[in-house]
Amino acid sequence: MRRFLKKKHTLTIALIVITLVLSGCSIVYQEQEVESYIVDTSELLASGYSFDKVSVRRFLEVEELYSVDDEQELALLVLKNFEKGELNTRYISDNELSLQRVYLFVETLLYDSYYLQAGVMQYGDVFQSNKQEVRFIDVVLDENLLKSNHQYATYIISDLAMNQQPARKQVKEIHDYIVLNTKYDEALLDLDISAYQNHPSFTPYGVYHHNVAVCSGYARAFMQLTRMMDIPSIMVSSQNMNHAWNMVYVDNEWKFLDVTWNDPIPNVQDRVLYTYYLLDYNEFVAKGHHFFDLASENTLSIEEVIDFANYAFALKP
Repeated sequence: MRRFLKKKHTLTIALIVITLVLSGCSIVYQEQEVESYIVDTSELLASGYSFDKVSVRRFLEVEELYSVDDEQELALLVLKNFEKGELNTRYISDNELSLQRVYLFVETLLYDSYYLQAGVMQYGDVFQSNKQEVRFIDVVLDENLLKSNHQYATYIISDLAMNQQPARKQVKEIHDYIVLNTKYDEALLDLDISAYQNHPSFTPYGVYHHNVAVCSGYARAFMQLTRMMDIPSIMVSSQNMNHAWNMVYVDNEWKFLDVTWNDPIPNVQDRVLYTYYLLDYNEFVAKGHHFFDLASENTLSIEEVIDFANYAFALKP
C-alpha cells in the first residue's frame, strides 16, 4: 500500500526571556495608539484588514509594536509581514496566546520551507518590581531558496499564459502542470523522515527543480502558483493520515482537491486523474479516503481551517 508523507515542521519556541534593566526615574513603559497598518484592498491576503499598532516609550527609546487579540490575527500578521519581507514581528497582547496554534494557522498559508522562532523581552528599571513584556515571532528560512522558488514559479505562470482565462480554468492548468511534471518521491518512503526535515521534496523546490515531491510539496506548489494568480488557496494537513491536500476558492465557494492522489504511483506519462478534484465538502468526504483532524492544541479541525481561510482572504462564510 502506498504511504503518503508530509513534512512535519516544528515550532521552535525559543522562549528567550531577555530582561533589560534601565536606570533612572523617568517613565519606563508607556503605550500610545498610533496609525494602524491597513492592508490595501487590492491585496489577496488580509484585503482591507487593519492591524492595530501602539507606540511604546521606554526611557529614551520609542518603538512601534502591533497589538493583537488572538492566534488567528497574530498568524495573519506574521504572514503579511512575511509578504513585505519583514521576518520579525514584535507585538503585545492582553490575552494569553498559544504559539502552537499560531504556527498551525501559519502552516496552512505559508508555502515556503521555514520554521518559527518565538520569544519574549522583559523591560523594567531598578525601581520597578514588575516587568513589561514585548513578544516576537521570527520566520526563519533560506532566503536564497525563497528567491529561487519565486523565480521558478513566475516562469511557470508565464509559460502557462493563463492571464485571460477564468479562475476555474487557471486552477486546472496549474493542477495539470504539477501532475504532468512531478513524480511522487518514492525514495523517501523507506527513510527516517525525522532526519530529513528540510528535504526538497517536502517543498515547492522539489516540484520546480527536481520534478519529485511528496504530498506537502505538491500542495505547497499548488498553493503558491494559484495565489500568484490571485486565487485564494490553502493547505489542509491531517496528522492522522500523515497527508496534505488543498482547498481552493472558485465560483464563490471552497473546493477540495488532492494533487498528490491525482498523480498516483506508478507514474504514467501524460496521465492526469481528477478523482479528487474541485469537490465540495460533502463530495470530498463521501469518497471515504480523507480524514480530518479534530480540534486540539496541536491540530486544527476542518471547521477551524475553513474559518481561518475565510478570515485570511476576507471572504464571507
